[in-house]
Amino acid sequence: MIISIANLKGGVGKTTTTLNLGATLSERGVKVLLVDTDPQASLTIYCGFDLREINSKSLYNAIRNYCFNRYKVNTYDFIINTNIANVDLIPSTPDLFNAELEMNSLMNRESVLKNILNQVKNSYDFIIIDCPPSKSMLTINSLTASDKVIIPVATDYLSLWGARIMIETIEDVRDSNNKNLEIAGILPTMYDKRTSMSKDSLDVIKENFNGMVLDIVINNTVKFRYSSIENTSIINYSKNCNEANSYRKLAERFLYDREK
Repeated sequence: MIISIANLKGGVGKTTTTLNLGATLSERGVKVLLVDTDPQASLTIYCGFDLREINSKSLYNAIRNYCFNRYKVNTYDFIINTNIANVDLIPSTPDLFNAELEMNSLMNRESVLKNILNQVKNSYDFIIIDCPPSKSMLTINSLTASDKVIIPVATDYLSLWGARIMIETIEDVRDSNNKNLEIAGILPTMYDKRTSMSKDSLDVIKENFNGMVLDIVINNTVKFRYSSIENTSIINYSKNCNEANSYRKLAERFLYDREK
C-alpha cells in the first residue's frame, strides 16, 4: 500500500506523521519505505542524514536517471537504511527543486514517481510519501503513485484552507491520473486541550469535513521537537506517551485495511 501524507499548507505535521506512522507500522514487523518528495528535505534531516553526504542516493537522482535513461532506473540504488528497524528511505536534497523542470518535457510526467516506485513496491508492505506543501508536479506525482492520502490539519483556522485546496487537488488527480485514489482521512494535529482555540478549531474542522475526520487526534507536545533533535521517532523517544499511542492507532487502521 502506498500512502501520501499531504496538505498544501506547511507546518501541519506532515513530516512528523510520515516518520511516526512508518515507525509504528514497523513496530508491528512490517517493512516500510519512506519517500521524501519535499526539496526542503525535512524528513531526510529528521531521519538523521546530513544532506551534504547523501551524494547520488537521492530522489532527485532517481528522477534524473529515469528522465535521461529513457524511463529506466534501478530504484534500489537510491534507497538508504534508517536507524529505525524495518524502515528505509529514499531521501531528498534541495536539488529536487530541479526535478520539475526535467519532468516537464516527459510524456506522462505525472507518473514518473509511480513508475520509479513500481520497481520496489513488492519489497515493502507500506510506502509512505512525505509531500511538499505546494500544488507542484512533485505533489501530483505523489498522489498519482498512491493508493490513499492522509491530510494532516493543524487545529487552527488557517489550516482549513490548505485542506480544502488539497481535497480539490485530490479530485483533480482522480479525474486525470488515478481514479482509485482514496482519502484515508483528515488527521487533526497540534491539538492543545488546554486552549479553547484548539477545541473550537477541532469542532470547525469536523463541521467542514463531515465524515472525513479521523477519530485520532495528535496532541501538540514538546516531545516531537526533542525526538526530531535526536533524529528518532516518538515511539523511540517516549514509547508509551499518548502521542505514540495515537500513531499506533493510526497504524492499526492501515494494517486492518491491508488485511481485508
